[in-house]
Formats: sequence, structure tokens, C-alpha cells
Amino acid sequence: MLGIAGAMAMALGIIGIYGAVSNTVSPRGRETGIRLALGAQGADVLRMVPRQSAKMALVSVAIGIAAALLMNRRT
Repeated sequence: MLGIAGAMAMALGIIGIYGAVSNTVSPRGRETGIRLALGAQGADVLRMVPRQSAKMALVSVAIGIAAALLMNRRT
């Protein structure tokens, strides 16, 4: 039972991170095209997206862990 609950929590976390990352990446399609048109290297643009997404995901995970630790302390 505990394994199922853990798997569900992990799945919800993965879905949440995917949603947050896609929400920040999809509106930047036009910006990516403009950067390429102005002469940016394709590899630089491709590295930019995962780097910014990873930063946002790591901040989100850090906030989640801090909140979980604070909630654990109160009980």
C-alpha cells in the first residue's frame, strides 16, 4: 500500500514538473526563431531551453522539500 502511495506521489510530481516546464517553454517558440534568425548558433539555443527549465525545476523541488520538512516538523 505504501509503495502504491509513493508511486502515485512520484507520478504527480513528474506530471507537475512536466506541466511547469512545458508552460515556460512553449511561449518561447517565437523567441527561439528570432534568436536563430539573428545569427545565434543552433546548439546554443538548444542548450538554453533545458538549462532554464532545469533551473526552474530545481527551484521547485527545493521549495517542495523545504515545505515538506516544515510540515513534518509541525506534526
